[in-house]
Amino acid sequence: MHHSEEQQEVSEATVSESVVLSSRFPRACGFVRIKPVGTLEIELYDRGQRAEDCFDAEVAIIYTVAAAELPQFFRLLQGYSLTNHAATLAPLSNMAQLPQILAGLFTDVEQLIGWISDQGIEYSRRFDTDV
Repeated sequence: MHHSEEQQEVSEATVSESVVLSSRFPRACGFVRIKPVGTLEIELYDRGQRAEDCFDAEVAIIYTVAAAELPQFFRLLQGYSLTNHAATLAPLSNMAQLPQILAGLFTDVEQLIGWISDQGIEYSRRFDTDV
């Protein structure tokens, strides 16, 4: 197998479908997914009146956790799960499982984003009105 074929197989194995999370805001929701480059992407999508009034459009704030941060992210998540849900997370056999796990542990997208910030996990954030 050529090196590029190996990379493609790994990428395809770790990409996930978007998992929907609720939001505390009316007419807003969240999406969590693993991107082809292995990053965790959390999107807060707002189609409410507030977004319309301020930006004349639907808006999204997209938080990205680098692939290099995910092993530490998962270790911290195991502690969160044990403390807040009295459950031990099984080791991940595939990062594509992570969005579904997050949806089971956090009540909404804002809680997830708050936890990431509180843990000191590095992430980037971008604002998008072309959604």
